[in-house]
Amino acid sequence: MAKKKKIDKKRKKKEQTYRFDPVHFFNRELSWLEFNSRVLNEGIDSKVPLLERLRFLSIYTSNLDEFVMKRVGGLKGQLESEFRNISVDGLTPKQQLEMIREKMISDNGKQEEVFFEIKTELKNHSIALLNWSDLDAKEKTYCEKYFEKNIFPILTPLSVDPGKPFPFISNLSYSFGLFLENPISKERIFSRVKIPETIHRWIKLPAESPSKYRYINTSEIILNHLDRLYHGVKIIDVMPFRVTRNADWEHDDEDTEDLLELVEESINYRRLQEPIRLECLKEHLNEQMLNYLMDELDLKEEDIYYYKKNMDYLSLDSLCELDFPHLKYSEWRPVTKPDFMYGSFFEKIKEKDILVHHPYENFKSSVEKFIADASTDPKVLSIKMTLYRTEEKSPFIAALINAAENGIQVVCLIELKARFDEKRNIYWAKKMEEAGVHVVYGVMGLKTHSKIAMVIRQEQNEGLKRYVHIGTGNYNSKTAKLYTDLGLFTTNSQITQEISHVFNYLTGTCLKMNYEHLLVSPVNAKSSFLAMIQEQIKLVKNGCYINS
Repeated sequence: MAKKKKIDKKRKKKEQTYRFDPVHFFNRELSWLEFNSRVLNEGIDSKVPLLERLRFLSIYTSNLDEFVMKRVGGLKGQLESEFRNISVDGLTPKQQLEMIREKMISDNGKQEEVFFEIKTELKNHSIALLNWSDLDAKEKTYCEKYFEKNIFPILTPLSVDPGKPFPFISNLSYSFGLFLENPISKERIFSRVKIPETIHRWIKLPAESPSKYRYINTSEIILNHLDRLYHGVKIIDVMPFRVTRNADWEHDDEDTEDLLELVEESINYRRLQEPIRLECLKEHLNEQMLNYLMDELDLKEEDIYYYKKNMDYLSLDSLCELDFPHLKYSEWRPVTKPDFMYGSFFEKIKEKDILVHHPYENFKSSVEKFIADASTDPKVLSIKMTLYRTEEKSPFIAALINAAENGIQVVCLIELKARFDEKRNIYWAKKMEEAGVHVVYGVMGLKTHSKIAMVIRQEQNEGLKRYVHIGTGNYNSKTAKLYTDLGLFTTNSQITQEISHVFNYLTGTCLKMNYEHLLVSPVNAKSSFLAMIQEQIKLVKNGCYINS
Protein backbone atom coordinates (compact mmCIF):
# COMPACT_ATOMS: atom_id res chain seq x y z
CA MET A 1 0.00 0.00 0.00
CA ALA A 2 2.82 2.38 0.91
CA LYS A 3 4.57 1.54 -2.35
CA LYS A 4 1.37 2.26 -4.33
CA LYS A 5 0.97 5.66 -2.62
CA LYS A 6 4.58 6.45 -3.47
CA ILE A 7 4.02 5.55 -7.15
CA ASP A 8 0.81 7.62 -7.25
CA LYS A 9 2.64 10.57 -5.69
CA LYS A 10 5.40 10.33 -8.32
CA ARG A 11 2.83 10.08 -11.11
CA LYS A 12 0.96 13.10 -9.77
CA LYS A 13 4.19 15.09 -9.52
CA LYS A 14 5.06 14.11 -13.09
CA GLU A 15 1.61 15.18 -14.35
CA GLN A 16 2.10 18.59 -12.70
CA THR A 17 5.50 19.15 -14.29
CA TYR A 18 5.30 21.77 -17.01
CA ARG A 19 7.49 21.85 -20.04
CA PHE A 20 7.55 25.66 -19.76
CA ASP A 21 7.42 28.03 -16.82
CA PRO A 22 3.77 29.21 -16.59
CA VAL A 23 4.81 32.73 -15.49
CA HIS A 24 6.20 33.33 -18.97
CA PHE A 25 2.79 33.00 -20.63
CA PHE A 26 -0.50 34.87 -20.90
CA ASN A 27 -3.62 32.75 -20.74
CA ARG A 28 -4.96 32.33 -24.26
CA GLU A 29 -8.61 32.87 -23.33
CA LEU A 30 -8.00 35.90 -21.10
CA SER A 31 -5.69 37.36 -23.74
CA TRP A 32 -8.52 37.10 -26.28
CA LEU A 33 -10.91 38.82 -23.86
CA GLU A 34 -8.37 41.64 -23.50
CA PHE A 35 -8.47 42.01 -27.27
CA ASN A 36 -12.27 42.27 -27.14
CA SER A 37 -11.93 44.84 -24.36
CA ARG A 38 -10.00 46.98 -26.81
CA VAL A 39 -12.92 46.68 -29.23
CA LEU A 40 -15.24 47.78 -26.42
CA ASN A 41 -12.94 50.68 -25.60
CA GLU A 42 -13.54 52.04 -29.11
CA GLY A 43 -17.21 52.23 -28.14
CA ILE A 44 -16.30 53.95 -24.87
CA ASP A 45 -13.94 56.48 -26.48
CA SER A 46 -15.74 59.84 -26.75
CA LYS A 47 -13.48 60.85 -29.66
CA VAL A 48 -15.05 58.13 -31.84
CA PRO A 49 -18.17 59.27 -33.80
CA LEU A 50 -21.42 58.27 -32.10
CA LEU A 51 -22.75 55.77 -34.64
CA GLU A 52 -19.33 54.18 -34.92
CA ARG A 53 -19.38 53.76 -31.14
CA LEU A 54 -22.66 51.85 -31.49
CA ARG A 55 -21.03 49.71 -34.16
CA PHE A 56 -18.19 48.80 -31.79
CA LEU A 57 -20.70 47.81 -29.09
CA SER A 58 -22.32 45.49 -31.62
CA ILE A 59 -18.96 44.05 -32.74
CA TYR A 60 -18.00 43.47 -29.09
CA THR A 61 -21.15 41.39 -28.60
CA SER A 62 -20.70 39.47 -31.85
CA ASN A 63 -17.09 38.65 -30.93
CA LEU A 64 -18.10 37.59 -27.43
CA ASP A 65 -20.84 35.30 -28.74
CA GLU A 66 -18.30 33.44 -30.85
CA PHE A 67 -15.88 33.28 -27.93
CA VAL A 68 -18.51 31.77 -25.63
CA MET A 69 -19.66 29.26 -28.23
CA LYS A 70 -16.18 28.01 -29.02
CA ARG A 71 -13.75 28.80 -26.21
CA VAL A 72 -16.07 28.61 -23.20
CA GLY A 73 -17.77 25.60 -24.79
CA GLY A 74 -14.39 23.87 -25.10
CA LEU A 75 -13.44 24.56 -21.49
CA LYS A 76 -16.79 23.26 -20.27
CA GLY A 77 -16.21 20.12 -22.29
CA GLN A 78 -12.85 19.64 -20.56
CA LEU A 79 -14.45 20.28 -17.18
CA GLU A 80 -17.12 17.64 -17.70
CA SER A 81 -14.74 15.03 -19.09
CA GLU A 82 -12.11 13.01 -17.28
CA PHE A 83 -9.43 14.89 -19.19
CA ARG A 84 -7.92 17.49 -16.85
CA ASN A 85 -5.88 19.74 -19.07
CA ILE A 86 -3.66 22.41 -17.53
CA SER A 87 -3.10 25.44 -19.76
CA VAL A 88 0.45 26.50 -20.62
CA ASP A 89 0.14 29.29 -18.03
CA GLY A 90 -0.76 26.74 -15.35
CA LEU A 91 -4.55 27.15 -15.00
CA THR A 92 -7.18 24.43 -14.79
CA PRO A 93 -10.36 24.65 -16.90
CA LYS A 94 -12.34 25.59 -13.75
CA GLN A 95 -9.93 28.42 -12.90
CA GLN A 96 -10.07 29.72 -16.46
CA LEU A 97 -13.89 29.65 -16.51
CA GLU A 98 -14.03 31.59 -13.24
CA MET A 99 -11.64 34.25 -14.53
CA ILE A 100 -13.47 34.45 -17.86
CA ARG A 101 -16.81 34.99 -16.09
CA GLU A 102 -15.36 37.74 -13.90
CA LYS A 103 -13.93 39.53 -16.95
CA MET A 104 -17.10 39.16 -19.01
CA ILE A 105 -19.32 40.52 -16.23
CA SER A 106 -17.03 43.52 -15.82
CA ASP A 107 -16.91 44.33 -19.55
CA ASN A 108 -20.64 43.70 -20.08
CA GLY A 109 -21.32 46.23 -17.32
CA LYS A 110 -19.14 48.80 -19.10
CA GLN A 111 -20.92 48.09 -22.38
CA GLU A 112 -24.34 48.66 -20.85
CA GLU A 113 -23.21 51.82 -19.10
CA VAL A 114 -21.75 53.38 -22.24
CA PHE A 115 -24.80 52.44 -24.32
CA PHE A 116 -27.00 54.66 -22.17
CA GLU A 117 -24.40 57.44 -22.40
CA ILE A 118 -24.48 57.20 -26.20
CA LYS A 119 -28.29 57.23 -26.19
CA THR A 120 -28.19 60.49 -24.21
CA GLU A 121 -25.65 62.02 -26.59
CA LEU A 122 -27.68 60.99 -29.64
CA LYS A 123 -30.60 63.04 -28.27
CA ASN A 124 -28.43 66.12 -28.67
CA HIS A 125 -28.41 65.30 -32.39
CA SER A 126 -32.22 64.89 -32.46
CA ILE A 127 -31.92 61.08 -32.60
CA ALA A 128 -34.00 59.29 -29.96
CA LEU A 129 -33.82 55.55 -29.24
CA LEU A 130 -37.13 54.94 -27.53
CA ASN A 131 -38.88 52.52 -25.23
CA TRP A 132 -42.63 51.91 -25.52
CA SER A 133 -43.31 54.23 -22.59
CA ASP A 134 -41.65 57.10 -24.50
CA LEU A 135 -44.14 56.98 -27.39
CA ASP A 136 -47.05 59.34 -27.85
CA ALA A 137 -50.53 58.15 -28.87
CA LYS A 138 -49.90 58.59 -32.63
CA GLU A 139 -46.67 56.63 -32.46
CA LYS A 140 -48.31 53.79 -30.55
CA THR A 141 -51.04 53.61 -33.19
CA TYR A 142 -48.36 53.49 -35.91
CA CYS A 143 -46.58 50.65 -34.07
CA GLU A 144 -49.84 48.71 -33.68
CA LYS A 145 -50.42 48.86 -37.44
CA TYR A 146 -46.77 47.98 -38.11
CA PHE A 147 -47.06 44.98 -35.80
CA GLU A 148 -50.21 43.65 -37.47
CA LYS A 149 -48.79 44.02 -40.97
CA ASN A 150 -45.07 43.18 -40.60
CA ILE A 151 -44.58 41.17 -37.41
CA PHE A 152 -47.68 39.33 -36.21
CA PRO A 153 -47.94 36.86 -39.14
CA ILE A 154 -44.46 35.39 -38.54
CA LEU A 155 -44.52 35.09 -34.75
CA THR A 156 -45.03 31.58 -33.36
CA PRO A 157 -45.96 31.16 -29.68
CA LEU A 158 -44.78 27.83 -28.26
CA SER A 159 -46.45 26.78 -25.02
CA VAL A 160 -45.63 23.88 -22.71
CA ASP A 161 -48.38 21.54 -21.56
CA PRO A 162 -48.90 17.75 -21.40
CA GLY A 163 -49.24 17.68 -25.20
CA LYS A 164 -46.48 20.13 -26.01
CA PRO A 165 -42.89 19.60 -24.84
CA PHE A 166 -40.48 22.33 -23.85
CA PRO A 167 -39.58 24.09 -27.12
CA PHE A 168 -36.14 23.94 -28.69
CA ILE A 169 -34.38 27.26 -27.99
CA SER A 170 -32.16 28.03 -30.96
CA ASN A 171 -28.64 29.37 -30.56
CA LEU A 172 -28.30 33.15 -29.96
CA SER A 173 -32.03 33.64 -30.33
CA TYR A 174 -33.67 36.54 -28.50
CA SER A 175 -36.85 35.29 -26.85
CA PHE A 176 -39.67 36.24 -24.52
CA GLY A 177 -40.58 33.74 -21.82
CA LEU A 178 -44.14 34.05 -20.52
CA PHE A 179 -46.16 32.68 -17.64
CA LEU A 180 -49.78 32.35 -18.72
CA GLU A 181 -52.93 31.62 -16.73
CA ASN A 182 -56.05 29.94 -18.05
CA PRO A 183 -58.93 32.10 -16.68
CA ILE A 184 -61.19 29.04 -16.34
CA SER A 185 -58.94 26.34 -14.91
CA LYS A 186 -56.50 28.83 -13.31
CA GLU A 187 -53.73 26.55 -14.59
CA ARG A 188 -50.38 28.27 -15.19
CA ILE A 189 -48.11 27.31 -18.07
CA PHE A 190 -44.88 28.50 -19.69
CA SER A 191 -44.76 29.82 -23.23
CA ARG A 192 -42.00 31.15 -25.44
CA VAL A 193 -42.01 33.63 -28.33
CA LYS A 194 -38.89 33.98 -30.46
CA ILE A 195 -38.05 37.24 -32.23
CA PRO A 196 -37.13 36.21 -35.79
CA GLU A 197 -33.74 37.55 -36.89
CA THR A 198 -35.29 38.92 -40.08
CA ILE A 199 -37.34 41.50 -38.16
CA HIS A 200 -35.07 42.18 -35.19
CA ARG A 201 -34.00 45.75 -35.82
CA TRP A 202 -34.69 49.42 -35.11
CA ILE A 203 -37.44 51.11 -37.14
CA LYS A 204 -37.96 54.80 -37.77
CA LEU A 205 -41.18 56.33 -36.47
CA PRO A 206 -42.98 59.06 -38.44
CA ALA A 207 -41.97 62.44 -37.04
CA GLU A 208 -43.76 65.78 -37.27
CA SER A 209 -40.43 67.53 -37.78
CA PRO A 210 -38.11 66.29 -40.56
CA SER A 211 -35.12 67.21 -38.39
CA LYS A 212 -36.14 64.82 -35.63
CA TYR A 213 -35.45 61.11 -35.78
CA ARG A 214 -37.23 58.70 -33.46
CA TYR A 215 -36.51 54.95 -33.44
CA ILE A 216 -37.90 51.99 -31.58
CA ASN A 217 -36.73 48.37 -31.57
CA THR A 218 -39.11 45.74 -32.89
CA SER A 219 -38.57 43.79 -29.65
CA GLU A 220 -40.30 46.65 -27.78
CA ILE A 221 -43.22 46.51 -30.18
CA ILE A 222 -43.56 42.73 -29.79
CA LEU A 223 -43.27 42.93 -26.01
CA ASN A 224 -46.22 45.31 -25.89
CA HIS A 225 -48.39 43.29 -28.27
CA LEU A 226 -47.88 39.78 -26.89
CA ASP A 227 -51.52 39.71 -25.78
CA ARG A 228 -52.48 39.47 -29.49
CA LEU A 229 -50.91 36.00 -29.52
CA TYR A 230 -52.82 34.74 -26.49
CA HIS A 231 -56.48 35.73 -26.85
CA GLY A 232 -58.51 34.86 -23.78
CA VAL A 233 -55.44 33.92 -21.74
CA LYS A 234 -54.00 36.06 -18.96
CA ILE A 235 -50.29 36.97 -19.22
CA ILE A 236 -48.89 36.82 -15.68
CA ASP A 237 -45.30 37.84 -16.45
CA VAL A 238 -42.86 38.27 -19.33
CA MET A 239 -39.07 37.81 -19.21
CA PRO A 240 -36.72 38.42 -22.17
CA PHE A 241 -33.83 35.96 -22.40
CA ARG A 242 -31.13 34.80 -24.80
CA VAL A 243 -29.48 31.39 -25.02
CA THR A 244 -25.99 30.49 -26.28
CA ARG A 245 -25.14 26.93 -27.25
CA ASN A 246 -21.82 25.12 -27.36
CA ALA A 247 -20.15 25.15 -30.79
CA ASP A 248 -17.00 23.27 -29.79
CA TRP A 249 -17.55 20.00 -31.56
CA GLU A 250 -14.26 18.38 -32.46
CA HIS A 251 -14.18 15.67 -35.10
CA ASP A 252 -11.43 13.55 -36.52
CA ASP A 253 -10.99 14.21 -40.25
CA GLU A 254 -9.03 11.00 -40.60
CA ASP A 255 -12.09 8.93 -39.70
CA THR A 256 -14.20 10.20 -42.59
CA GLU A 257 -14.30 9.45 -46.28
CA ASP A 258 -16.30 12.57 -47.16
CA LEU A 259 -15.23 15.92 -45.67
CA LEU A 260 -18.28 17.75 -47.08
CA GLU A 261 -20.61 15.27 -45.43
CA LEU A 262 -18.70 15.57 -42.14
CA VAL A 263 -18.87 19.38 -42.06
CA GLU A 264 -22.58 19.36 -42.96
CA GLU A 265 -23.12 16.90 -40.12
CA SER A 266 -21.13 19.11 -37.73
CA ILE A 267 -23.28 22.16 -38.61
CA ASN A 268 -26.45 20.24 -37.79
CA TYR A 269 -24.89 18.81 -34.64
CA ARG A 270 -23.71 22.26 -33.48
CA ARG A 271 -27.28 23.58 -33.77
CA LEU A 272 -28.36 20.92 -31.25
CA GLN A 273 -25.43 21.27 -28.84
CA GLU A 274 -26.09 21.90 -25.17
CA PRO A 275 -26.81 25.42 -23.86
CA ILE A 276 -23.88 27.01 -22.01
CA ARG A 277 -25.06 30.59 -21.35
CA LEU A 278 -28.33 32.30 -20.50
CA GLU A 279 -28.62 36.10 -20.61
CA CYS A 280 -31.51 37.94 -19.01
CA LEU A 281 -32.58 41.36 -17.75
CA LYS A 282 -32.77 42.21 -14.07
CA GLU A 283 -35.45 44.76 -14.90
CA HIS A 284 -37.77 41.94 -16.07
CA LEU A 285 -36.39 39.13 -13.91
CA ASN A 286 -38.80 36.47 -12.73
CA GLU A 287 -36.97 34.13 -10.35
CA GLN A 288 -39.46 31.29 -10.82
CA MET A 289 -39.15 31.49 -14.62
CA LEU A 290 -35.36 31.74 -14.40
CA ASN A 291 -35.22 28.57 -12.26
CA TYR A 292 -37.56 26.84 -14.69
CA LEU A 293 -35.34 27.73 -17.67
CA MET A 294 -32.22 26.66 -15.79
CA ASP A 295 -33.80 23.27 -15.08
CA GLU A 296 -35.00 22.74 -18.64
CA LEU A 297 -31.73 23.92 -20.21
CA ASP A 298 -29.56 22.21 -17.59
CA LEU A 299 -27.73 25.39 -16.63
CA LYS A 300 -26.04 26.43 -13.38
CA GLU A 301 -25.88 29.82 -11.69
CA GLU A 302 -22.41 30.45 -13.14
CA ASP A 303 -23.94 30.15 -16.64
CA ILE A 304 -26.35 33.05 -16.05
CA TYR A 305 -25.40 36.60 -17.09
CA TYR A 306 -27.52 39.50 -15.92
CA TYR A 307 -27.95 42.90 -17.54
CA LYS A 308 -29.72 45.79 -15.85
CA LYS A 309 -31.91 47.19 -18.63
CA ASN A 310 -30.48 46.21 -22.01
CA MET A 311 -28.88 43.09 -23.46
CA ASP A 312 -29.71 43.62 -27.13
CA TYR A 313 -26.63 45.01 -28.90
CA LEU A 314 -26.48 43.06 -32.15
CA SER A 315 -29.50 44.96 -33.52
CA LEU A 316 -27.51 48.22 -33.20
CA ASP A 317 -25.99 47.32 -36.56
CA SER A 318 -29.19 48.51 -38.25
CA LEU A 319 -28.62 51.99 -36.77
CA CYS A 320 -24.98 52.16 -37.85
CA GLU A 321 -26.00 52.20 -41.51
CA LEU A 322 -28.25 55.26 -41.17
CA ASP A 323 -27.40 58.28 -43.28
CA PHE A 324 -25.86 60.59 -40.68
CA PRO A 325 -22.38 61.35 -42.13
CA HIS A 326 -21.52 63.74 -39.29
CA LEU A 327 -21.91 60.86 -36.79
CA LYS A 328 -19.71 58.40 -38.68
CA TYR A 329 -16.17 58.17 -39.93
CA SER A 330 -15.58 59.82 -43.26
CA GLU A 331 -15.88 57.30 -46.04
CA TRP A 332 -12.48 55.98 -47.01
CA ARG A 333 -11.80 55.92 -50.72
CA PRO A 334 -8.79 53.80 -51.65
CA VAL A 335 -6.54 54.83 -54.50
CA THR A 336 -5.84 52.78 -57.59
CA LYS A 337 -2.16 52.13 -58.21
CA PRO A 338 -0.90 53.77 -61.42
CA ASP A 339 0.26 50.30 -62.55
CA PHE A 340 -3.36 49.21 -62.88
CA MET A 341 -4.84 52.33 -64.45
CA TYR A 342 -3.93 51.69 -68.09
CA GLY A 343 -2.94 48.85 -70.36
CA SER A 344 -3.02 45.10 -69.90
CA PHE A 345 -3.14 43.90 -66.30
CA PHE A 346 -0.96 40.91 -67.16
CA GLU A 347 1.60 42.97 -69.07
CA LYS A 348 2.03 45.20 -66.00
CA ILE A 349 2.70 42.22 -63.70
CA LYS A 350 5.06 40.73 -66.28
CA GLU A 351 7.13 43.94 -66.26
CA LYS A 352 7.74 43.89 -62.49
CA ASP A 353 6.51 42.59 -59.14
CA ILE A 354 3.71 44.78 -57.76
CA LEU A 355 2.95 45.12 -54.04
CA VAL A 356 -0.50 46.36 -53.00
CA HIS A 357 -1.40 47.66 -49.55
CA HIS A 358 -5.07 47.44 -48.56
CA PRO A 359 -7.31 49.20 -47.67
CA TYR A 360 -5.23 52.19 -48.78
CA GLU A 361 -4.87 50.83 -52.30
CA ASN A 362 -7.96 49.64 -54.10
CA PHE A 363 -8.77 45.94 -53.72
CA LYS A 364 -11.35 46.04 -56.50
CA SER A 365 -9.04 47.50 -59.14
CA SER A 366 -6.23 45.11 -58.23
CA VAL A 367 -7.08 41.70 -56.74
CA GLU A 368 -10.69 41.54 -57.97
CA LYS A 369 -9.63 42.75 -61.42
CA PHE A 370 -6.87 40.13 -61.59
CA ILE A 371 -9.38 37.26 -61.33
CA ALA A 372 -12.13 39.04 -63.30
CA ASP A 373 -9.80 39.77 -66.25
CA ALA A 374 -8.45 36.22 -66.16
CA SER A 375 -11.98 34.80 -66.36
CA THR A 376 -12.62 36.44 -69.74
CA ASP A 377 -9.12 36.41 -71.25
CA PRO A 378 -8.98 33.98 -74.22
CA LYS A 379 -5.27 33.37 -73.53
CA VAL A 380 -5.92 32.11 -69.99
CA LEU A 381 -5.95 28.32 -69.77
CA SER A 382 -6.27 27.77 -66.02
CA ILE A 383 -7.09 29.57 -62.76
CA LYS A 384 -6.25 28.10 -59.36
CA MET A 385 -7.34 29.75 -56.13
CA THR A 386 -7.88 29.20 -52.40
CA LEU A 387 -10.88 30.66 -50.57
CA TYR A 388 -11.17 30.78 -46.79
CA ARG A 389 -13.76 33.44 -46.01
CA THR A 390 -15.60 35.38 -48.70
CA GLU A 391 -18.69 37.56 -48.68
CA GLU A 392 -22.27 36.57 -49.44
CA LYS A 393 -22.22 37.88 -53.02
CA SER A 394 -18.61 37.20 -53.87
CA PRO A 395 -17.24 38.68 -57.11
CA PHE A 396 -14.49 36.05 -56.98
CA ILE A 397 -16.91 33.13 -57.08
CA ALA A 398 -18.87 34.83 -59.85
CA ALA A 399 -15.63 35.24 -61.82
CA LEU A 400 -14.56 31.61 -61.24
CA ILE A 401 -17.97 30.36 -62.40
CA ASN A 402 -17.75 32.65 -65.44
CA ALA A 403 -14.26 31.33 -66.22
CA ALA A 404 -15.43 27.70 -66.06
CA GLU A 405 -18.34 28.50 -68.37
CA ASN A 406 -15.84 30.11 -70.77
CA GLY A 407 -13.94 26.83 -70.99
CA ILE A 408 -11.09 27.75 -68.64
CA GLN A 409 -9.92 25.00 -66.30
CA VAL A 410 -10.73 26.30 -62.81
CA VAL A 411 -9.60 24.75 -59.54
CA CYS A 412 -10.73 26.21 -56.20
CA LEU A 413 -9.93 25.03 -52.72
CA ILE A 414 -12.72 26.29 -50.49
CA GLU A 415 -12.09 25.71 -46.79
CA LEU A 416 -15.23 24.12 -45.40
CA LYS A 417 -13.91 24.32 -41.84
CA ALA A 418 -13.75 28.14 -41.71
CA ARG A 419 -15.54 28.46 -38.37
CA PHE A 420 -19.09 29.87 -38.55
CA ASP A 421 -18.73 30.35 -42.32
CA GLU A 422 -19.21 26.65 -43.08
CA LYS A 423 -22.77 27.01 -44.40
CA ARG A 424 -21.83 29.77 -46.80
CA ASN A 425 -18.75 27.92 -48.02
CA ILE A 426 -20.72 24.71 -48.60
CA TYR A 427 -23.30 26.69 -50.59
CA TRP A 428 -20.64 28.29 -52.81
CA ALA A 429 -18.76 25.01 -53.22
CA LYS A 430 -21.89 23.35 -54.62
CA LYS A 431 -22.64 26.34 -56.88
CA MET A 432 -19.14 26.21 -58.33
CA GLU A 433 -19.28 22.47 -58.85
CA GLU A 434 -22.53 22.86 -60.77
CA ALA A 435 -20.75 25.33 -63.10
CA GLY A 436 -17.86 22.95 -63.74
CA VAL A 437 -15.29 24.28 -61.29
CA HIS A 438 -13.03 21.59 -59.79
CA VAL A 439 -13.67 22.12 -56.07
CA VAL A 440 -11.42 20.79 -53.33
CA TYR A 441 -12.75 20.91 -49.76
CA GLY A 442 -9.50 21.22 -47.83
CA VAL A 443 -6.74 19.07 -46.41
CA MET A 444 -7.55 16.35 -43.89
CA GLY A 445 -6.50 17.33 -40.38
CA LEU A 446 -5.62 20.92 -41.37
CA LYS A 447 -7.26 24.24 -42.13
CA THR A 448 -6.09 25.97 -45.29
CA HIS A 449 -5.49 29.63 -44.46
CA SER A 450 -3.38 30.33 -47.56
CA LYS A 451 -4.55 33.26 -49.69
CA ILE A 452 -3.07 32.44 -53.09
CA ALA A 453 -4.25 32.61 -56.68
CA MET A 454 -2.49 31.53 -59.87
CA VAL A 455 -3.40 32.25 -63.48
CA ILE A 456 -1.75 30.20 -66.25
CA ARG A 457 -1.72 32.08 -69.54
CA GLN A 458 -0.57 31.14 -73.04
CA GLU A 459 1.96 33.79 -74.11
CA GLN A 460 2.77 34.35 -77.76
CA ASN A 461 6.55 33.99 -77.50
CA GLU A 462 7.08 32.55 -74.01
CA GLY A 463 4.78 29.54 -73.93
CA LEU A 464 2.87 29.07 -70.67
CA LYS A 465 3.40 31.78 -68.05
CA ARG A 466 2.25 31.76 -64.44
CA TYR A 467 0.86 34.91 -62.81
CA VAL A 468 0.53 34.69 -59.04
CA HIS A 469 -1.13 36.71 -56.27
CA ILE A 470 -0.09 36.01 -52.68
CA GLY A 471 -2.04 37.88 -49.99
CA THR A 472 -2.28 38.18 -46.23
CA GLY A 473 -6.04 38.82 -46.25
CA ASN A 474 -9.08 36.85 -47.35
CA TYR A 475 -10.49 37.17 -50.85
CA ASN A 476 -13.33 39.21 -49.39
CA SER A 477 -14.14 42.55 -51.00
CA LYS A 478 -16.08 43.76 -47.96
CA THR A 479 -13.42 43.17 -45.30
CA ALA A 480 -10.70 44.38 -47.71
CA LYS A 481 -12.15 47.88 -47.23
CA LEU A 482 -11.52 47.62 -43.48
CA TYR A 483 -8.58 45.34 -42.75
CA THR A 484 -4.92 46.16 -43.32
CA ASP A 485 -3.31 43.58 -45.62
CA LEU A 486 -0.60 43.18 -48.22
CA GLY A 487 -0.71 41.44 -51.57
CA LEU A 488 2.02 40.60 -54.07
CA PHE A 489 1.56 40.11 -57.81
CA THR A 490 4.49 38.34 -59.44
CA THR A 491 5.65 36.23 -62.37
CA ASN A 492 8.96 35.44 -60.64
CA SER A 493 9.60 31.85 -61.75
CA GLN A 494 11.21 30.86 -58.43
CA ILE A 495 8.05 31.85 -56.56
CA THR A 496 5.46 30.78 -59.14
CA GLN A 497 7.00 27.33 -59.50
CA GLU A 498 6.77 26.76 -55.76
CA ILE A 499 3.18 28.07 -55.75
CA SER A 500 2.45 25.34 -58.32
CA HIS A 501 3.84 22.77 -55.88
CA VAL A 502 1.64 24.21 -53.10
CA PHE A 503 -1.47 23.80 -55.26
CA ASN A 504 -0.37 20.26 -56.13
CA TYR A 505 -0.11 19.61 -52.38
CA LEU A 506 -3.57 21.09 -51.75
CA THR A 507 -5.34 19.30 -54.60
CA GLY A 508 -3.23 16.18 -55.07
CA THR A 509 -0.60 14.25 -53.15
CA CYS A 510 2.56 16.31 -53.67
CA LEU A 511 4.92 15.89 -50.72
CA LYS A 512 7.57 18.45 -51.65
CA MET A 513 9.54 19.35 -48.52
CA ASN A 514 12.39 21.53 -49.79
CA TYR A 515 10.74 24.90 -50.41
CA GLU A 516 13.40 27.60 -50.81
CA HIS A 517 11.36 30.75 -51.40
CA LEU A 518 8.07 30.10 -49.59
CA LEU A 519 7.25 29.30 -45.97
CA VAL A 520 4.61 26.59 -46.12
CA SER A 521 2.85 25.12 -43.11
CA PRO A 522 3.14 22.46 -41.89
CA VAL A 523 6.21 21.79 -44.05
CA ASN A 524 8.86 24.40 -43.26
CA ALA A 525 7.23 27.48 -41.71
CA LYS A 526 7.74 26.65 -38.03
CA SER A 527 11.28 25.34 -38.46
CA SER A 528 12.21 28.42 -40.52
CA PHE A 529 10.84 30.84 -37.94
CA LEU A 530 12.63 29.02 -35.12
CA ALA A 531 15.88 29.08 -37.10
CA MET A 532 15.55 32.82 -37.63
CA ILE A 533 14.87 33.36 -33.92
CA GLN A 534 17.94 31.31 -33.03
CA GLU A 535 19.98 33.38 -35.47
CA GLN A 536 18.91 36.58 -33.71
CA ILE A 537 19.73 35.07 -30.31
CA LYS A 538 23.20 34.18 -31.59
CA LEU A 539 23.73 37.73 -32.89
CA VAL A 540 22.71 39.28 -29.58
CA LYS A 541 25.03 36.94 -27.64
CA ASN A 542 27.85 38.07 -29.92
CA GLY A 543 27.09 41.69 -29.13
CA CYS A 544 25.32 42.53 -32.39
CA TYR A 545 21.79 43.90 -31.97
CA ILE A 546 21.03 44.62 -35.63
CA ASN A 547 21.20 41.95 -38.29
CA SER A 548 22.73 43.81 -41.21
